[in-house]
Parts: sequence; C-alpha cells; structure tokens
Amino acid sequence: LILKYLRGKRWGILDILGFPVRDKFLGEIVEEKCFTLNSMRDDLKKLSQKIMFLYPEHDAWVTLRDVRSLLQNHDRA
Repeated sequence: LILKYLRGKRWGILDILGFPVRDKFLGEIVEEKCFTLNSMRDDLKKLSQKIMFLYPEHDAWVTLRDVRSLLQNHDRA
C-alpha cells in the first residue's frame, strides 16, 4: 500500500478492514517516515517507558521474525 502510494497511486478513500483511510493519512505516514522497521527502531530508542508488543499468531502483514528483530535490542521490551 505504501509502496503504491510512493509510486503515485491515489485512492481518495480506501477501505482497510472496514475503516476508511484517506490519501492524506497515507501521505502523513510517508512524511513522518512511519512505515519501516528502521523508523520503528528509531522511535523505540526515544521511549523511556517499558513496552509490550502483542503479536497475533496469524498476522498477514507482520512476521514474528520482524517483531523479534525490532525488539531484540530494545532493553525496555
């Protein structure tokens, strides 16, 4: 979805799991760099609180390997 947005695709309003998602929202995600594992790692470094990451066993978009990679060097996870 983000890759298509980056390549210029626009939907106006897109239904994602029953929720309306507007192009403006996708643009803000891109602008704030909130769509990569590296940007998530950077955000985690800024946290001073402990975190808990709940991972659904059959997630279609995020692998358990990605979650483990993201949290492995985060001492508050």
